[in-house]
Amino acid sequence: MPINKPILTALVLLAGLGLAGCKPLQAVNEVSSQASANLQDFDAFNTSLTDIYLDDCRILAYKDYSDSSVGLKIDTLTSSALFPFSFSVAKQKDTLLRRIYTALHGYFAALAKLSADSLVDYSLDTVSTSLSSGAILDTTKISPGTIGAVSAIAGKLGEFISNSYRLRHIKQYVVESDPFVQRLIRDMKSSLVDVRNFLSLEQRYLKDHVYDSLVKYSRSRFERKQALDEYFRVTEDIDNRERRLDSYRLSLDVIAAGHAYILSHVDDLRSKEVKKKLTGFASALKDHQSEFNALTQRSSK
Repeated sequence: MPINKPILTALVLLAGLGLAGCKPLQAVNEVSSQASANLQDFDAFNTSLTDIYLDDCRILAYKDYSDSSVGLKIDTLTSSALFPFSFSVAKQKDTLLRRIYTALHGYFAALAKLSADSLVDYSLDTVSTSLSSGAILDTTKISPGTIGAVSAIAGKLGEFISNSYRLRHIKQYVVESDPFVQRLIRDMKSSLVDVRNFLSLEQRYLKDHVYDSLVKYSRSRFERKQALDEYFRVTEDIDNRERRLDSYRLSLDVIAAGHAYILSHVDDLRSKEVKKKLTGFASALKDHQSEFNALTQRSSK
């Protein structure tokens, strides 16, 4: 039986509307992809609490401890005013920080795929498996809120993978995840403040104690120049790492604000005003990443 013209026209219009609803959310994709890229700069820090701890041991003892020799003395290296907790605690904090980073990076990578209406790939499956694995942290010493947030994001990634989430699931994904995303961003910022504070303590100790010793005990003008050149190289490197931490923390502020904006406008993500605002968030993240990369390149010279 042939379909009459009015019914055929209506069907075509409905099909067109259905396809239009599946168009990728370009602005959401842009800001979530950029958030994922900024978060990935975590691996360019070349700074951790364990690294600072070992540096402090070298400074305080005027010895060059190798990783292996320190590893044999994890519980015998004493705490000091310069670094007020043990090496094992530093390792625990670094492990937690990396897990938080992994959760956030995986979440925004998945959000980028959702907003592009793309299927999951192997890399996200690996992230989900990593977050769900056990026996990596002493959870008795970590806030239940942090552990719960990491577990919740791991669960969301698991749902994304197993249920083949697509664009139509983006509201559910964002609304259910936002409290945990915001919690983990706050936790990550707090951890990075600790890292920066310890770097500042290390720099102050070098200035107040090591500098005078280098000048006083150098046996010749040439030796003194060599020692001071090394001293200034080390202090400039610490300053560079502090500035990179500051830049990264500012990126986290933008990521948190951007995700909160997506949440509050989740039913209106195709409007011109919302797209313009999200493009602004993505632009701000690109600026922070450019600053971070410039500092990283300077540190490698």
